[in-house]
Amino acid sequence: MLRYNICFIKRGEEILLLNRERAKGIVTWTSDGSQFGGMYAYLAEVPEELAYPTPIKTDEGILDWKTLAWIMHEHNEGIASNLPKALAIILRETNCYDHHCVFINGRLAKQHAIRIHSELELDAAVRDQYLHSYSVVQ
Repeated sequence: MLRYNICFIKRGEEILLLNRERAKGIVTWTSDGSQFGGMYAYLAEVPEELAYPTPIKTDEGILDWKTLAWIMHEHNEGIASNLPKALAIILRETNCYDHHCVFINGRLAKQHAIRIHSELELDAAVRDQYLHSYSVVQ
């Protein structure tokens, strides 16, 4: 079972992001061949004319609209290294994908997108069988 969710809220050419000031928890991935974890990814689009002024200071951090150009910039160190590639597919494709990342010594070593069936979200048996393949590889 995946315990985490992430939702990208798109308004035109902007994405609403939260710049965390302190950790609330962790999300793990395949890292050095011993840890696995993940989250469901969702995309919500709101009308470009939607007024939601930012930045907004919250207990969790600063909520702000960021342009896709800023997010996708190859030298941007203000976001997770795996985000640009995964987000590009999430924005472009209508199908579901497993955006699997492998980290070695804290650095992104591999990232690939595998097309999956949307039933993985709701069917525990199908999901567990699919996710079991990661534990077998390790």
